[in-house]
Amino acid sequence: NEPVNQSLLRGITDYMAFRGLDARQIWHKENIGFGHTLLRTTSEQEGEKQPFTLNERVWIAADIRLDGRKNLVIALQARGRVVDENRPDVELLLHAYHVWDTACVEHLQGDFVFIVWDERQQRLFCGRDHFGILPFYYAQVNNTLICSNTLNCIRLHPQVSTDLNQKAVGDFLTRGMNMEWDTTIFNDIKRLPPAHTLTWQAGQSKPQELTIQKYWQLPRIQPLIFYKKPQEYVEHFSELFEQAVSDRLR
Repeated sequence: NEPVNQSLLRGITDYMAFRGLDARQIWHKENIGFGHTLLRTTSEQEGEKQPFTLNERVWIAADIRLDGRKNLVIALQARGRVVDENRPDVELLLHAYHVWDTACVEHLQGDFVFIVWDERQQRLFCGRDHFGILPFYYAQVNNTLICSNTLNCIRLHPQVSTDLNQKAVGDFLTRGMNMEWDTTIFNDIKRLPPAHTLTWQAGQSKPQELTIQKYWQLPRIQPLIFYKKPQEYVEHFSELFEQAVSDRLR
């Protein structure tokens, strides 16, 4: 319930300049603040601006590249949303949130991390892609929650300590990597595991704790398929391969 430190928000956002050279923007309102740097890599992003909103009440900041856009657009149109395939990924994601709320992650494909602030419900909702291709870090210290796709941005916050996570250090020395999905080398800074969401919602009488929830897991291996003719294996593989490539193309 404290106002955002605008100078600190601007400084943390400036630090992320290396991630996006095309635009840099901050947005804040009372006790919530977003910072974003944009790197345009697709034609749909020509007019993109982040942080982004559709109604001035729900805001999003994201690092995102959606796959399977055609199917997502069709599903959104079926729910009455006015969208097309020329819309930027972040806009499609926010439409998905308006349609399916926190279940929107179940309709997404691709590489993404995002933060949504829903003023209507006083809720912060964050998500990370299925395989953790893009990083998502967060720290909850005192009455402050800091989230970013850049670990050193969180370290810039004065309330985040430099105390090391001794278990993670040990993993690095003995195994070459941190063996825990949800920690980092710093005690105060955590990682959101792949295929998980993070939710924080303001409580009526006391602050709510963070909720970390898994939304997907790798399906079990299907039974082996046996065809009578070798060419049928080739045809089946070609069909799957074409679909996989098509989902990733614009």
